[in-house]
Amino acid sequence: MGKVGRQREGEETREKVLSAARALIAKNGYSATSMSMISKAASVKPASIYWAFDSKEGLLAAVLERAADDFFATNSQLHARAPESIGDAIRVWAKAIAAQPDFLGLLIVLSTERKSGDPRILNTAQHIRDKSREGIERYLAPFVEAPTERARKAVLQDLSRLAIMLFDGAFVSMQLESDESSIDHLADLVSVAIEGAAHQLTKDTTTRKETAHERTRKVGTG
Repeated sequence: MGKVGRQREGEETREKVLSAARALIAKNGYSATSMSMISKAASVKPASIYWAFDSKEGLLAAVLERAADDFFATNSQLHARAPESIGDAIRVWAKAIAAQPDFLGLLIVLSTERKSGDPRILNTAQHIRDKSREGIERYLAPFVEAPTERARKAVLQDLSRLAIMLFDGAFVSMQLESDESSIDHLADLVSVAIEGAAHQLTKDTTTRKETAHERTRKVGTG
């Protein structure tokens, strides 16, 4: 077999392993998914997996990266039309999660099972979280106002952090109450929470700005 043929075979093996590992880890968890299970599901030899990914930890990092790439690609497609409101932006984000249901599952597995694991996995997860928050902030930015740009950025950061927390909780809720909570209903609940938080956080920053201005005025005229 020539170099091109071996390269193609290696790429095909990598894709089969990634697909099998992603499905098994999302379903069973990281600890309960053995390399032999992945090898059997992908129909490849265990040695081929270690050759392609070095270790189980390296494989999980690659699985996370692939899941994240798929999620953000779906998210970009769904956000081709600019959101018309905070609620609209949150609902589109929820649809992206619904289209890639194992994405959050993999991240949650990571946070519960591999908190003190391989730095590659933790760094990958942190990068995904940061990119998710940046995306949420970008979509919410047109609908958030504050007295200063610094305050506006602070509000957006808080809103993106809250949104991530709520989506994590919504995902867990769907696993436990799949017959009671639809993604649309949960997205509506998250939207209400984010819209309320945006209003309150903006109000708080405005109040602090006005209070600081009043203190400065009194000092200047005292």
